[in-house]
Amino acid sequence: MEIIEITTTQTEVFVSHSNAILAPKGRLLLLAQCVVDDAWPLRRAAERFQVSVTTASRWASRYREHGESGM
Repeated sequence: MEIIEITTTQTEVFVSHSNAILAPKGRLLLLAQCVVDDAWPLRRAAERFQVSVTTASRWASRYREHGESGM
């Protein structure tokens, strides 16, 4: 019995720019809007955007105080 080893190499490249919606700026704004405008619970928003509840709270407060321009 002959054993044949098959290997494949696949490279995935993710390129993002700083204003992309899923880049940190975009996530920050989306999270803040979900919490402030859509009344999401902080814990749910933090989990969805993969940040701590503390960070979600800080971002939402900043959005409440300064709006989109403060982000």
